[in-house]
Amino acid sequence: MIKTRDIFKVKLNNDKIKFIQFIGRDLVYMNNQVIRVFKDEYDSDSEIIINEIVNGKVDFYVHTNLKPGISKDLIIKIGNSCKCRHL
Repeated sequence: MIKTRDIFKVKLNNDKIKFIQFIGRDLVYMNNQVIRVFKDEYDSDSEIIINEIVNGKVDFYVHTNLKPGISKDLIIKIGNSCKCRHL
């Protein structure tokens, strides 16, 4: 189950990863999930520190559906953060 503030890593084609955070559901405008995508890319073997991720710069916000990416292991949940800056 996806919860507000869940953090996910996303595998990129260049053996790097980026992080996204589920920030809520928009039931009025597009009836979908809203995430924020963090700007920084990391090596796939980097140590993951959630507080550093959520304090990083946000690249953009987007409406999406996370379930297809999760089911294909392209989006992997790494934890949850109660720190939601920029909301």
